[in-house]
Amino acid sequence: MTLQVLEQRWPRAWGVVVGSGLIRQQAGDFFVEEIPLATPRGDGEHLWLWVEKTSANTAWVAGQLARSAGISGRAVSFAGRKDRHARTRQYFSLHMPGTADPAWQQWQIEGVTILSGSRHLKKLRRGALEGNRFRLIVRDITATPEQLDPLLETIRAGGVPNYFGPQRFGRNGANIARAELLLTAGKRFSRDLKNILVSAARSLIFNEVLAARVIDGTWNQLIAGDTVQLAGSQSRFVVDEPDRELLQRCADFDITPTGPLPGDANETDPERAVTENTVLHQHAAWVEALRNMRVAADRRPLRLVANHLRWSYGENSLQLDFELSAGTYATALLREILDCEDSSAGS
Repeated sequence: MTLQVLEQRWPRAWGVVVGSGLIRQQAGDFFVEEIPLATPRGDGEHLWLWVEKTSANTAWVAGQLARSAGISGRAVSFAGRKDRHARTRQYFSLHMPGTADPAWQQWQIEGVTILSGSRHLKKLRRGALEGNRFRLIVRDITATPEQLDPLLETIRAGGVPNYFGPQRFGRNGANIARAELLLTAGKRFSRDLKNILVSAARSLIFNEVLAARVIDGTWNQLIAGDTVQLAGSQSRFVVDEPDRELLQRCADFDITPTGPLPGDANETDPERAVTENTVLHQHAAWVEALRNMRVAADRRPLRLVANHLRWSYGENSLQLDFELSAGTYATALLREILDCEDSSAGS
């Protein structure tokens, strides 16, 4: 099954979109800036560089920084991969113990500007992010402000389904078919590609659970058996029967229902989360394979809130400014607003 077919099965929460538009016509139309968990304190073995890159792959930039510094690529780390087809800002850390700072101000790397540099005691670890700050421009929109304003107000107040974005599944969804070969046919892949395919499989199952909750109208509500997550933390608990207090906490975004990222020691119980269990049963072969691979089971919020969401209009364009928590996708927000064609697709 292709990604296009699957995405048609993953419904929008707020009804049919009111128009269409184009994204990424220019690199500056898609701007992303990391919101780090920590910033460098000024001393230590690790040189942290605050980097702006345009139309450049994060891993490629890391390699260029290593080459410029004369160190191994393994000595360069970053918190998260940022979109190639965008203008982005993020930290990279370079492990350089016992050496003076290199003349990073003079480095010439295509598409890269190093904005600042400072030392820190620790390396930058994957996932060490509070979130990301976005500024997106959608051009050639076919909807009017009168159509978009009420929808955007609804999204600001209620959030959107927290779907994994299409980039999770590879170009044209190729990783879905390869995940099938890995999980049901036992085909061997390199360790890095295997990890990517496992993530794609878990993401697809999560999206299917979320889609079922969107269809029955409970993606942003509590139902019996839900595992809920406290806002701003990884703390979770199971709701046997939601009472008035819990329902209000959910409405206030203090807690949110979660969906499964299947693996070993999956906590789903036959007496809990009926919709979730139904979808997991439909993907039983993948769920069992993930369990046998000893992939650690996890949970993910079903609801995504765009913090500080603001918007403005230009000539046939819409500008969106917002912040998202780490690991979430701007495309999940965009698909609720407009049917967007990606100008960078295929490049």
